[in-house]
Amino acid sequence: MEDLIEFYSGNRDTHGKALCILKGLSGLTSIAGSATLIWMILRSHEGLSTTQHRLLLGLCICDIIMSPIYVTFNVMAPSDVDYLVWNARGNEATCDAQGFISAFGLIGGLMYNAMLNFFFLLIVKYEKSEEYIRTKIEPYLHGVSVAMALSFALHRLVRKHFNVDGLSGMCYWPENDPPHCNLGAEDMISYGDFEIPCGRGAEGAKATFFAGIVLILIPVFMMIVFLGMIYNTVRRQEKKLSKYGVSALRVTIRQAEITTQQQNSARANMNLWGRMRTSVQSIVSRSSAGSSASFNNSRSNSRPVMYKAVAYSSAWLLSYGFWILGMIWKLVDGSWPDVLIYLTNIFIPLQGLFNLIIYILPKVVAAKTSKRDKISWCQAIYRALRSRGNGGKNRRSNLRSNRRPRKTRNRKKLKKQRPRVPQEEEEKFEIETAKNETCKSMLQPTYALNVASH
Repeated sequence: MEDLIEFYSGNRDTHGKALCILKGLSGLTSIAGSATLIWMILRSHEGLSTTQHRLLLGLCICDIIMSPIYVTFNVMAPSDVDYLVWNARGNEATCDAQGFISAFGLIGGLMYNAMLNFFFLLIVKYEKSEEYIRTKIEPYLHGVSVAMALSFALHRLVRKHFNVDGLSGMCYWPENDPPHCNLGAEDMISYGDFEIPCGRGAEGAKATFFAGIVLILIPVFMMIVFLGMIYNTVRRQEKKLSKYGVSALRVTIRQAEITTQQQNSARANMNLWGRMRTSVQSIVSRSSAGSSASFNNSRSNSRPVMYKAVAYSSAWLLSYGFWILGMIWKLVDGSWPDVLIYLTNIFIPLQGLFNLIIYILPKVVAAKTSKRDKISWCQAIYRALRSRGNGGKNRRSNLRSNRRPRKTRNRKKLKKQRPRVPQEEEEKFEIETAKNETCKSMLQPTYALNVASH
């Protein structure tokens, strides 16, 4: 054993210790980020009443479940490899527990990321309502995510495919094959008995390894497909919207102006058929304007949703991208570069922080760019953390609506005190009023045209 300690002590006390501390600090940061995001969701006006918030809650719970394996600073790694792994003080049971937690959190977080993209796809492409998604689809989103994560973790636990992997101290490798297992029988006896037998989990280890890779790639493929469908839908909506741009709006306003002038000039001598034709023309012009507004609404709603889907997918890719590169490098070259090892241990535990940044960033920007008062970025972050959403904006207006406006009361008094006008003056007043209304109706389209041109 002393020979093994002397041979591996260089990496154990330098790189191993540094990696353990770095991933522990990243894990603490991720737990704080996910806990803060849950706190903001629960105290918001919407709370857990929306599907998006409930899916984000599931994503945060998976991150909190997985992060403690980094915060333990290798304490759960089996003591058999203490010559290789810094601070390894566990046993076979703690290694199984660590592997089960990491497998459940990994697959669960991946699936919730994919289901979040699927939720955005239902809104953008299929235009499903919140009520429909909540009652018909959402139970399957949670059920599939939890079932896949739990079945994968239980399968590996039963087959004893949670074993320590070298310098990292993480128990995710299917077969127990540390360096002391490569010694001869005589050397093994001289080093003493090890608690975990060599070759533990060797049966079906390769099949489990490739099955895990496939199970990781499935939700990644789902995210890519859903993002592509969302992007394609938004592009088609924008192309359709281009037909209802400013030029079409100007044509609609000119048609409305001509129609109004024709109505005012021929109102006295117009027959029933002419009135019906003018009404149909006005309805068509209004529907064209309504179509333009609806497409504008669709674009303004679809593009921010697409940005959210891309942002949450990018958060996962930023966390696990270096790990994916390291696995590809290992399959090609047989070992991990030191740079990728450090980047992987730093970024994998940080997904909770990335999710919090994505959730809070629009609130921070809105607080910073507010025209009421100029504040610093720190104050904007504090306001965004304390923000509860837009649900309570109309509370003041509802309270004020119970009071009768003063103008209405004064108007009623003036109406009572107003003297009666003789019949001739009343006729003259009606004629002038009709004439003024005609002028106003003729000027209104011209004003709208000027506004559109500016």
